[in-house]
Amino acid sequence: MKKLLSIMFIILLITVSITILFYSFLEKPVFNNSNTLKLYFDGVKDEEYKHIYTKDQIYISAEYLMDNALLDYYWDIDYNKISIFNNYNYDKINYNENKAFYNKQPYEIEDVLLIKDNELYFNSYFLKERYIERIYIDTLNLKIIIEKDIREYKTVKDTKIRDNSSVFSKNLKKIDKGEKIFIYNNEKRGWLLARTNDNIIGFVKATDIIPMSKVQFNNYPKANEKKDIKLAWDLISRPIYDFEPFYIPDSINIIAPTWYELFYEDDLFIDLSNTEYIQYVKNSGKEIWAVFNNGFDPKLTNEMLNNGLKRSNIVDKIIDITVDNNFDGINIDFENIYIEDKDVFSAFIKELYCKAKANNIIMSVDVTILSNSENWSLCFDRNVISDYADYIILMAYDENVSGKAGSVSSLPWVEYGVSNLLEYASSKKVVLGVPFYTRLWEEYEEKSVEKVKSTALKIESAEKVIDELEIELKYIEEYGQNYGEKEINGITYKIWHEDKMSLIKRLHIAKNYNLSGIAVWTLNYGTEEMWEVLK
Repeated sequence: MKKLLSIMFIILLITVSITILFYSFLEKPVFNNSNTLKLYFDGVKDEEYKHIYTKDQIYISAEYLMDNALLDYYWDIDYNKISIFNNYNYDKINYNENKAFYNKQPYEIEDVLLIKDNELYFNSYFLKERYIERIYIDTLNLKIIIEKDIREYKTVKDTKIRDNSSVFSKNLKKIDKGEKIFIYNNEKRGWLLARTNDNIIGFVKATDIIPMSKVQFNNYPKANEKKDIKLAWDLISRPIYDFEPFYIPDSINIIAPTWYELFYEDDLFIDLSNTEYIQYVKNSGKEIWAVFNNGFDPKLTNEMLNNGLKRSNIVDKIIDITVDNNFDGINIDFENIYIEDKDVFSAFIKELYCKAKANNIIMSVDVTILSNSENWSLCFDRNVISDYADYIILMAYDENVSGKAGSVSSLPWVEYGVSNLLEYASSKKVVLGVPFYTRLWEEYEEKSVEKVKSTALKIESAEKVIDELEIELKYIEEYGQNYGEKEINGITYKIWHEDKMSLIKRLHIAKNYNLSGIAVWTLNYGTEEMWEVLK
C-alpha cells in the first residue's frame, strides 16, 4: 500500500511539474531573432535586425522599418509617446504597461507594440491593418514577407524556382507552365528574384516568364505645384502700436513678417502680430507667410522640442495661430540648434507639416548652406526637410560675419549651396534667399595686434559709405561681385557690394537651376533699383 501511495505521489508530482512548466512556457515570451524568424523585404532576407515572436504574434523591429523606409516614426521614450508620419498624415500612440492609445482609441498594448531591452517593436498585424498593405504573416513557419516593388508575371514553360541564380543551385519548387509568379526588382545574370503563390522565394530564369500586369503601390508621392515665389521677410522686433501703411514693391508677392518667437511661457510664442498689418497686406493683393523662429537659442530649443508633449503643443499652437489669422503660409526659421537635436527637430518638422497639410497651409523651412558648423548647418536633416515642406528657403548669406573680412555672399559660394541642396530636394521646392545688405570691414592694428571689425549695412547705407569714403569698386571674378578697399588713417576699409549686378547674377542662378523663386532679407533694406531688378 505504501509503495502504491509512493508511486501515486510521484506521478502526481510529475504531473504538477509538467503543468507548471507548461503554463510557465505560455506565460513567458518566446523570443526569436532573425536566425529563426525569417523576414523578407522585396525578396531579400533580413540578416541584421532582431525581430520577436511571442504568444503567437510577430513583432517587427521599429528600427528596421525606419531604415527601410517602411514606417516613418519618432519615439519619445520618456513620454511613452510614438509619432507616426504616414503619407503626410500624423498618427499618435500613447501607451502604458497595459494599454496603447492609437489616435486616442484604446487597444491592448500587445496588439500594437512591444518594448524589450529599450528597443521598440511593432505588431505585424497592426502594421498590416494600417501601414503596410502587402505584408504576409506566417506564424506557423515564422515567416514575414513585405513587398513594395513587385510585378506580376506568368511562366511560359515548365520551370523551377531555385535558391540562387544558377541551374546548379538547389531546386526549391517546380512551377508549371502558365502559373502566376511575382517578380522583384532584383536581377542576376539573367535570373530574377521571385515569389510563388505559396510564398516560396528564390530565383527563376528570365526567359521562362512574361509580364502580366504592374502591381501598383503607394510610394508616398509628393506633388508641389511650382509657383513664382517673390518673398520678402519683414524684420519686426517690437510690437506695432500705431500701424502705418508701408511700401510693398510690386515685384513682391509674399510678405513674411518675423512675428513669432519661441518662448518658455504657456503661450509658447512671443506674439508681435498686428491685425491692421494683416489686413493691409491682404488688401494689397499679397500673401502673408508668418515667420516662427526659435530666438536662435539652442538651450531653449533643446528643452522645448525634447519634451514630447510640449513639442506637439508647439505644433498645434503654430497651426492655431495660422488658422485664426487666415495666414496663407508659415515660414519656420529655427537656427542655432544643437547637433544632438537633429532628429527631434526633424520630428517637429514632420508633425508640423502633416498638420499643415491637413489644414491646407503652405509650409516653408529655412536652411543654411551646407558647412561644417554643427549648430548652424549640420543640425538640419535636409533629406527630411525636402520631403516634409512645400518649400525650402536657402539662406544664401552670412558667408562671412566676423573674424576675417569677406563677402556676405560670394556668387560661387551661392552656386555651391544651390547645387548641394539640389542633391536633397527638387528644384521646384527650392527658393533662393538673397541679401539686401552687405558688410563694411575695417582692418587695423591695435597694440601690435591685428583687429577686424564688421558693420552690417543696408544697400542704401552701403552706397552712402562707398561715396563718403570714396571707395573705388571693381569687378572681382573670384567673388562674382564688385569689390573695393581703401586705407584711411591706418584703417583698411573693405566692402563686397550687393548691388544691381550682384542681384542680377543671383537671379540667373535661380533661373539656371529652375528654382521656384527668391526670398529677400529684408523688406526695408531694399532700394527702388533693386526692386525693379526683381521684376
